[in-house]
Amino acid sequence: EPLGAVKTTLGESDLDMLKGGEINTGKGSTAYKQYLSFNDTPTQGEVQWTVNDDDVEGDFLYWAEDNMVVEYKVEFTEGLQSDIVSGTLEDLEDEELFMLGSVYSIVDTAITLNGALTLDLIGGDVTDTLEEGQTKTYTIEGKDYEVTALIISDTKNTVLLKVNGEVTSQLSEGDTDKLNDGTEIGIRTIIPNEAGETTGGDLVEFYLGANKLRLRDGNYTDGVFSSSGNKIEVGDENIEQGDVNIKGTTSSSTEISISYLKYRLSAESVDGNVWVPPGEGIRENLKEPQGMLSPIWDIMYEGLTIAPDDTDHRSEIVLNPHGDDRYYLEFTNEAGASYNIPFVDYKNGGTFKYGSDDKDLWFYEYNNVSAQLNAPNYVIGRKDYFVVMDKAAVDQGVVSNVLQFSNIDATERRVTFTDEAGGTIDMIYDGTTTTAGSASGELTVSGTTHTVYVYYDGTNYFLDVDLNADGDVNRDQAHLVVNGGGYLNLDPHSMITPGVAGPSATISHQSANFTLVTQADMFDENSHNRTSGAGDEVLYFTVRKTTDSKLDADTIESAQFINYEEDDSNEDLQRGMSLYGVYVEEKNQDSGADKVTMWYPDEQVSALVYVSGGETSVSGGSSGDTYRDVVAIDVGAAVLDSEVRDVEAQNLIVVGGPCANTVAMEIMGNPSPCGKDFTEGEAMIKLYQTGGGNVALLVAGYNALDTRRATRVVAQYQRYDLSGTEVVVTGTSLSDISVEAPVMVDEE
Repeated sequence: EPLGAVKTTLGESDLDMLKGGEINTGKGSTAYKQYLSFNDTPTQGEVQWTVNDDDVEGDFLYWAEDNMVVEYKVEFTEGLQSDIVSGTLEDLEDEELFMLGSVYSIVDTAITLNGALTLDLIGGDVTDTLEEGQTKTYTIEGKDYEVTALIISDTKNTVLLKVNGEVTSQLSEGDTDKLNDGTEIGIRTIIPNEAGETTGGDLVEFYLGANKLRLRDGNYTDGVFSSSGNKIEVGDENIEQGDVNIKGTTSSSTEISISYLKYRLSAESVDGNVWVPPGEGIRENLKEPQGMLSPIWDIMYEGLTIAPDDTDHRSEIVLNPHGDDRYYLEFTNEAGASYNIPFVDYKNGGTFKYGSDDKDLWFYEYNNVSAQLNAPNYVIGRKDYFVVMDKAAVDQGVVSNVLQFSNIDATERRVTFTDEAGGTIDMIYDGTTTTAGSASGELTVSGTTHTVYVYYDGTNYFLDVDLNADGDVNRDQAHLVVNGGGYLNLDPHSMITPGVAGPSATISHQSANFTLVTQADMFDENSHNRTSGAGDEVLYFTVRKTTDSKLDADTIESAQFINYEEDDSNEDLQRGMSLYGVYVEEKNQDSGADKVTMWYPDEQVSALVYVSGGETSVSGGSSGDTYRDVVAIDVGAAVLDSEVRDVEAQNLIVVGGPCANTVAMEIMGNPSPCGKDFTEGEAMIKLYQTGGGNVALLVAGYNALDTRRATRVVAQYQRYDLSGTEVVVTGTSLSDISVEAPVMVDEE
């Protein structure tokens, strides 16, 4: 999402560097407020997976050249008022504004009859006053600066300063000079000791680490940017990508009231477009970094919450070629079981089908209720594979399994199934197998029961299975739900409708198409789809027949890929990332079919973009306050439970329950059985005293989905009422979350 889609405007409630204030010019008093605004446009501050102008592929915070980076506004609620005297706004000069984390003084003004208005402001890291001949030392960012007021001229109203042995130019009020190390020093006020005064020398009030701004609007009455003569200068640099809009009204030729100051910065790097890589800010990537106006703030990009190569938080889905005429599918289900199954086969240019050349893969129920006794709808033959789900509706946490009909013992009336992730399951059936719809049994997989019908045509045995556990066999489809909650939706409509018992899973089209679906409620917001707004994210893939009777796989680009790029250093690789954060790579093999790999995240991937304000000490202002902006910080190291030697040695956040986490086991007092304190669909966030003044915060649920809900509550703690030492987290998905105090049960 672009910055403006997340937050259009920032004010003082977001950043202390945007704190407002009040000015009394003598002509009137006005409150003022500050704002930073961003546009909701993909080319204006959006994280993209792409190739930048230097042919580097990766994730970047991106602005197109000449597109708006930010608009800064100072709004004067009652109007900033002044008399107009000799082409100046005399009541504004020497007034102070707190802007972007620094106090600025208005040191000079100019106004013309044709509507041009100029304001000169100076701010700095240090503001102080020196008497002629006096020396003081100041520290800025760890460096000491020894400043001496050498000469303050009564007649010229100028000053010479010496800084660390370097003598400045002769400076007047409002002037700045740049030291050899790039630090600027500026003069706010010179106060000469008039003749006849008996005590005190000449004084100079100055800024060290000065930042001088000149704002000029060629027509302050029109209230628009880009009018003739609009410009911004920072120090001695004219900011070409900056534009100014000062709105003022005059009640007469001698009075003016200013409604607002606006400044707009457009993007430009040395190469044109601006690409901010992880760990950097926009300031260092701009051709004119001074265009940020103040050195205090920046727009930082700290990368993705789940990196493309973060295998701890991604599940791998692989469309893996075996030779050039068959594909296997590798994936991990929501229970953590890994599968590697025959997917599509076109052996020797023969039958194009799901499964292998002699074993079919089934994922669709061909029977319906009225035709349940129809023998041709028994499609699963011996050694065939089929997909089952433990719930009728696909969702996060639903477990999909792939089984093989391994064997049948007609004497024992027992069917044996092999789970392709490991293990076997036996099922006993009753009824007459030669009569369609008579013989059936109950198959239990992942704790869920599926009805299985058994039919014998005089030669072979075939099965008809309730694949989605909804209690019937009625043209339902079973999906492959992958670890993380997305699901692979295979296309049953490309399969030939069976006409006899035990048909082949033949694909009638020239390609086997499937999609990787992330449901809308898995997103933090339901406005992720660029083309249609809310809705599921659907990524398209295909295995197709080639002209030489081989197979090949393709990723079909769509609006839901941010970008799908060819690796500049390896033309055989193409990579892309979806809006949810699915990372996709297509590798063109030197010989044979292409390989497609998808890395599915365990939750939505977000971009870590911060508007940082740092910390600024306001000296020389009327309030003398210190403003501290909260920015993102590291909260310590993440370690495995086996790496924690002493739970009392530090404060801990412990993720996972005692059945999987030894630290959780210890702080909970070694419960037996380990899961006795947990209930399906619930998780706990609980504070334990561990000793030595330290505490441990346990974040754990009955299963992985329950734990993920609790970790999301902790990560987004501002949204929830977290009070006391324990709360219970419940819900049905990562978007359906409730937080309540635990129910206390009296023990007899």
